[in-house]
Amino acid sequence: MKKPAILSSAIAYGWAKRAVDLGLGTKAFTKTENNPWLKIDLMDVYFVHDVVVFNVLEPKHDGPMLDLNIRIGSASIINDNPLCTIANIYVGEGRSFYCDMFGQTVVIHRPGVVASMVIAELFVNTNNAENVPRKAAVSNTQHQNSRAPSRTIDSDVNQYWFVTEDGIVQEKTLTVELAGEFNIVMIYIITRALMQFELKLGLSEDFALQKHCIPGLHDLPVSAGYHFFCVERTLTKYIHIHQYDKERQMQISEILAFEKTKPVIDYNRNYKHVWAEEHKDVTLSCDINGYPAPVFSWIKDKTVVATGSRSLTLLHVKQNESCTYECWGNNTLGKWRICADHAEMKFDLKTTTVVENFEIRGNQWYSSYDDKQMKYLQFREKAPKPTASCQLWLKKKHPKLQDGIVSGTLCLRNTTHDCAATFDVDIRRCTAYYIYHFARLRSTTTYKFCFEPAAISTNGQHPAISSAVPNYALSDKIFQTETEVVESYQCLVMCQLDTQCKSFNFSQKEKICEMNTATKKEFPRSYGPRNNYSYYHLSSGIVKVARRRSEL
Repeated sequence: MKKPAILSSAIAYGWAKRAVDLGLGTKAFTKTENNPWLKIDLMDVYFVHDVVVFNVLEPKHDGPMLDLNIRIGSASIINDNPLCTIANIYVGEGRSFYCDMFGQTVVIHRPGVVASMVIAELFVNTNNAENVPRKAAVSNTQHQNSRAPSRTIDSDVNQYWFVTEDGIVQEKTLTVELAGEFNIVMIYIITRALMQFELKLGLSEDFALQKHCIPGLHDLPVSAGYHFFCVERTLTKYIHIHQYDKERQMQISEILAFEKTKPVIDYNRNYKHVWAEEHKDVTLSCDINGYPAPVFSWIKDKTVVATGSRSLTLLHVKQNESCTYECWGNNTLGKWRICADHAEMKFDLKTTTVVENFEIRGNQWYSSYDDKQMKYLQFREKAPKPTASCQLWLKKKHPKLQDGIVSGTLCLRNTTHDCAATFDVDIRRCTAYYIYHFARLRSTTTYKFCFEPAAISTNGQHPAISSAVPNYALSDKIFQTETEVVESYQCLVMCQLDTQCKSFNFSQKEKICEMNTATKKEFPRSYGPRNNYSYYHLSSGIVKVARRRSEL
């Protein structure tokens, strides 16, 4: 990687640069001290896909690195950067941590201990997305000397800030003009504090005529970088922030905007070997990046074994389970982006049906998942009993797959009323689970959520590749063509994620997948010979097994 690095303390031959010199034979290490850390400056704001950390290969005087905190952000204070993960890395071990976070700084530290930190090598993998060029920025509020709105587009995330004048009591706005019209899917904001604000974008300078990136009011109380994946791609010339908190200053370092990019595989890490002790759990991670975030599928022996997440956890592995897993991602169907990009609220359904003490961000979609039972969860659609330990329930039926994003109402149950208060919620059904966006809720500490196992049937959801008639295809009904598709089951996954798709043509030789809005049975005259292509019929989410040609 060879980016600037710094350690909390320096020892001869343990310099920080040895953690980024692309060699596992050297190591960077600190003195034995309180809260040791290593910082990497990426020199610009990047979407950090994953961080790979290697401990030393030989124990000698070194040992395991326990409770390592990995943070990614743009704040100068370590703990102000968002946390990616907390992990243990043992001697001779290298681990990948998939963060999918924006920032200029990667920090590894061991808080609350007196110890040394030893790192053999650190790799940071970013995607290929670049922010679109920006032209100008204006505000309706006076600013401090040398802290003009133009500071939000100067590409300096550390030194220069836009800060409104202290003591001004009014609603505050900031408008960023892009250097052209761009299809924006994500906005990244680096701020010290930004409270009770709306984020809009579009072609008009008029705030009222613009579209919400994500509906509702948002709070960014901590100095850090925050990414907003917009509900839909929007042709944009102006980005507008309107802060309704009259008392608080507006303090922003940088505003970046990103367009859609195709999924990109990190070919330097295309094949990865993972070792694990027998009967231990092992997690595999996927090296595909893109905007909108790709839909991920995991394939074993040409069968899809999991969808929706860039990581796959195998429980209690055995020696005879050693095999090859493939990860495949697609983002051409942009409406599925949020299904892959949501955050999970995790807890144990065996001991409680209540999610509590969970921080909620207004720029994020959430699903609920029971880690131990490995089940997705959904809001209850009936009011809980007065004696129940949970309070918030959904006052409507969950949407169908084809409904897209729908608005709903969460009811607060108290001792006397089933719906004593209401909260807005946006809901989307993904393939086998629901995701939720909370416009105003910020924490589950006050209000406890009522969940139950998701009622979505997964029967027939996992596709299986069957035989098909070679050198035949359906023509004139193609609505989507994908290139660089290596196997037919990859084409199947794309087809399954779009309700328009009823069948597909696949050419392994040309690596082309063509998705059709109809079947051969509906349009027999459009079905005929075609060299190097095979036709597949989709039935109830599974490729139909062809016993006779007439069935296709």
